[in-house]
Amino acid sequence: MNASETATPVLHHNDLVVLLVIFATFLGTQAYGVTFDNVGIALMLGVPLMGISVMVACMGRTQRALSRTALPFLGMAMVGLMIHVSRGHNEAHFAVFVFLACLVVYRHAMPILVGAISIAIHHLSFNQFQAWGWGPMCFAEASFLRVVEHALFVVAESGVLLFLAARAQAEFRAAEEIVEIAEHLVSSDGVVDLNLPPARSNDPASHKLREALGHIARTIEQVRQATDAIRDAS
Repeated sequence: MNASETATPVLHHNDLVVLLVIFATFLGTQAYGVTFDNVGIALMLGVPLMGISVMVACMGRTQRALSRTALPFLGMAMVGLMIHVSRGHNEAHFAVFVFLACLVVYRHAMPILVGAISIAIHHLSFNQFQAWGWGPMCFAEASFLRVVEHALFVVAESGVLLFLAARAQAEFRAAEEIVEIAEHLVSSDGVVDLNLPPARSNDPASHKLREALGHIARTIEQVRQATDAIRDAS
C-alpha cells in the first residue's frame, strides 16, 4: 500500500461539503457586490470569513464539535453578508434555506439549530439597525413583520431538517452496525465467529440479521451436540 492510499484527508467529508457551500456563498456575495456597487465591503468582510471557515474546517478532523458548531455560524454570517451587500435583495434571502439544507450532511441536530438561531439573530438585529439608520441592511425596507414571516419559514424548514437529520443518523448507525457484524463474522485469519458484539441500535434490519445469525449458531451447536452423541454411542 502506497503513501497516497494511507494518507488521512485534511478535511472531514462533512466539513468539506459545508465549506464548499460557504465558498459558493462567498462567490455569490462578490457577484452581488459587483451588481450593487458594494465590492469593498464584500471583499473586506468576505475574505476573512472565508479564511476563518477554512481554518475551522481544517481543525474539524480532530475537533468535531468545533466544526459542527462554528461552520454553521460562519456560513450564516456569510449569508448575512450577502444579504447586506445586495442591499436586502429578496432573492439573496434564499441562501438562508440553501445553507440550512446543506447542514443535514452532519446528521446531527446541533448544526441545524446553530444555523437557524444565527440567522434569526442576524435578521432581528440587522432589521432593527436598518430601521435606526445605522447602515446594516436586511431588507429593501426595514420591516419587523417581514422578519417574523421569514422566521416562520426558517422554523418550518428547520423542523423538517431536524427530522431528516435524526432519520439519517439512525440509518447511518444501523449501517455501521451491519458492517461491524460482517467484519466480526470472519476474522482476518478466516475464522468464523458467530458470537456477535452487543447491539448498538434498534434498527429492524440489524435486529433480523442478529436473529438469523443466532438461529444459525444454535443450529450448528445442535448439530455438534448430535454428532458428539453419535460418536459417544458408537
